[in-house]
Amino acid sequence: MITSAEFCDVLLKHHYSFVTGVPCSYLTPLINYSMTNRSFKYVNAANEGDAVAIAAGASLGGCSSVAMFQNSGLGNAVSPLTSLTWVFRIPVLLIVTWRGQPGGPKDEPQHELMGKITTEQLRLMDIPFWQVPRTADAFGSMMSEVSATSNQSQRPVALLLEKDSIAPQVGEIEWNLGLKTKQPFEHSYPSSNAFDPDEVIRCIANSLLPTDFVIATTGYTGRALFDSGDRASNIYMVGSMGCVSSFALGLALAQPSKRFIAIDGDGSFLMRMGALAAIGHQQPPNLLHIVLDNGVHESTGGQPSLSSNVDISAIAAASGYPFVQSVSDLEELRLILHSQEHRLGLLHVKTKNRKNIVLPRPTCSPESVAQRFRGELGLIPE
Repeated sequence: MITSAEFCDVLLKHHYSFVTGVPCSYLTPLINYSMTNRSFKYVNAANEGDAVAIAAGASLGGCSSVAMFQNSGLGNAVSPLTSLTWVFRIPVLLIVTWRGQPGGPKDEPQHELMGKITTEQLRLMDIPFWQVPRTADAFGSMMSEVSATSNQSQRPVALLLEKDSIAPQVGEIEWNLGLKTKQPFEHSYPSSNAFDPDEVIRCIANSLLPTDFVIATTGYTGRALFDSGDRASNIYMVGSMGCVSSFALGLALAQPSKRFIAIDGDGSFLMRMGALAAIGHQQPPNLLHIVLDNGVHESTGGQPSLSSNVDISAIAAASGYPFVQSVSDLEELRLILHSQEHRLGLLHVKTKNRKNIVLPRPTCSPESVAQRFRGELGLIPE
């Protein structure tokens, strides 16, 4: 078996120091080591798809990143793996445990089918994979190939981790979780004012500081941001619904000197609401989360969302956002965007349904959007 220290030393040798994921008993030594070793930044994700999105943001922000989780979580991660990392060409190292491995140790019944189809799932998603060997020297040699493949493809690669591949740690764990005392928060009650969504997005676009970076959720929101004025420091997400805030979290942690603004929608917000727990725990002061709430899934035909029964501001405040505000007029929104104050915040903006849904699609490909975004961050491609 490989010790967790040996395994993680190999990761560091290949510049993987940003780790996020969801626990599995097979991963316990690796998670414990990366949580307690100051050479790593570990981000606890609420689910596997969020972990992929967080790692993707950090990777785009210049930190080689790892997302690790149980193979049962591959299904949760399919959306960001097929419509975020693949489309934008963002490399992430996946460490996936192989529960229910055919011919492997007896496991619980819920792992049987996933164990059979794990390798085929990875192949279907065009993700090259390697089985982790049992010695540190063999793993080091293999990681050279893994890293070279990832650098060449600029897409995810995966390590399959069998049971007892990593030796258990000896002794007690001294946790270094970076736990924060929950800060007092400002919380304004929801405003009754509802604004034209495109007017709100134009207000955001016209109020940005020159150094701001903006990530807009999939659908009409990204298209409206593009229509308001294309910028190299904009990301127009496609697919991966619900992942915009996790993606922005990874970016904010990787680039703490830059400000990132995530423009979300109510349907997207609700789809992966566990992301708020991770964001509230990390509390990056350079992240502003804006939720446009019209109560419908407008980009897919106007079906109602569940937001009419939800206090979005209260959820953010309860998740640890120190600044939460329901916007009552667009001048208030403009002033907040112009503010130089550094603290994590969420703005809840009620919007109306669009009268005109003929919005242009971005004329630049997702791959080129990611490339120029890296350039604006000052990152030189390898």
